[in-house]
Amino acid sequence: IMEGVSGWTLSRWYLDQEGKREKHRRQMYSMTRTWYPRGNVYLGIAQVLEWPALNAEQYSVQRRLRLWACYGILGAAKLVPRALLDPHPLIQPDSLERIRSHFEEDWDACRDYARQHNPVVTRTQ
Repeated sequence: IMEGVSGWTLSRWYLDQEGKREKHRRQMYSMTRTWYPRGNVYLGIAQVLEWPALNAEQYSVQRRLRLWACYGILGAAKLVPRALLDPHPLIQPDSLERIRSHFEEDWDACRDYARQHNPVVTRTQ
């Protein structure tokens, strides 16, 4: 199977298998991809929300509860004595620099795309 798709390039796509109104039924929640060297392709996984507008009120309540939980955790974290904290960075600086250099081209492409598609708006008095 992988031999047949190794030359494909997908630049854009949208959900419309059930017609143009499908955008109201399904919405992308998240996407991820990983390199599959054996097939010389990227494999992607997309998570799709089904009827997200019907759950708007429930989502709002859940989001608020999650925010309160996050603020509670952050508030409790301030109560931990500094003597118990490790002063060393979680990721060593040389490892972090390797990660930055590895993804630098992707970040630059993302920034260029954002600049092209989101023009700067200046306020006038």
